[in-house]
Amino acid sequence: MSKIKYATDVEKSVITSNFEARGWTVVHPDEDWNIFWASVQSIRMLFSNEASYRLSDNQVSTINKLR
Repeated sequence: MSKIKYATDVEKSVITSNFEARGWTVVHPDEDWNIFWASVQSIRMLFSNEASYRLSDNQVSTINKLR
């Protein structure tokens, strides 16, 4: 089983220490990662009307089922 790779754009020790305790590997945001922990500002910028990133229908329905 491959290790989970994560990147983050916030410096929160509770997040990084939790991920590291699980044996996950930190990588640079430009590298391949499995989880990206982003700030609210980053998410708003990524999914703004001007950005080219969108969630697909199946991703939105999965999020709604988790609520």
